[in-house]
Amino acid sequence: MHSRKVPTRKKLTRVRSLQGCWLLLLFALFIHEAGCGRTSQSTLQERLRHIVGTTEIPRFVLRGEAETAPWKQTQVFYRQRDFHPAWIRDRWLGGHTTHSQTGTLLKCLRDASQEGLDPSEYPADDLEQQVRRIQRSTTPDELAWLDARLTYSFFEFAAHLHRGRVNAKRISANWQVASRKREFAPVLEEALAQMNVCGALAKLSPASPEYAALRKALGVYRKIAEDGGWPVVPSIKTLKTGDRGNAVSL
Repeated sequence: MHSRKVPTRKKLTRVRSLQGCWLLLLFALFIHEAGCGRTSQSTLQERLRHIVGTTEIPRFVLRGEAETAPWKQTQVFYRQRDFHPAWIRDRWLGGHTTHSQTGTLLKCLRDASQEGLDPSEYPADDLEQQVRRIQRSTTPDELAWLDARLTYSFFEFAAHLHRGRVNAKRISANWQVASRKREFAPVLEEALAQMNVCGALAKLSPASPEYAALRKALGVYRKIAEDGGWPVVPSIKTLKTGDRGNAVSL
């Protein structure tokens, strides 16, 4: 029988040392590759500065007064924070993600019908696709535009909740409606810091009991529509005083 040679302690230490070096080398290479796939904060700031600092209104902003006002607030918001992104976040191991409240904002936009607003006017689906795309690969321009568009969507929805979707004076000069101007930049900053975007938006709705009653009535009628609508009155004959039957009960 052949005796197996047992490695000495010195050789074992050398092998382990080489293994440690290889692990460190692989880890350094991984960190380098991760960093190469990440847009620097300074680059993102410069792209945001270019986007919101220009006088040209983006295509996703309609040209009415009610739509350009939220864009003006978007510009002020980024100037106040030195063009730092509000929604885009770096991943520790490379790449990008968005603020944890991004999905919450999209849910609020989709639930706009609860406030009597049309969810199709807010780009929740389009924004969600862009959010998914940045988790794979995105240019600095795409990251900056996504950040600006999320902010604009928050301000637009906030303005609609606070003062309404339609300018009543444009419908009739007889409407005497008090101006309800408000700066929404502090609202967004606080909402992101406290992780409560929907809660911050909910506080912008009118607090009057009349508004609460209208919202409740809207829910009742929407439920009737979901259940098939009003019962159909049979067109068998013309009803007159004293008639009885199912048609009368309807």
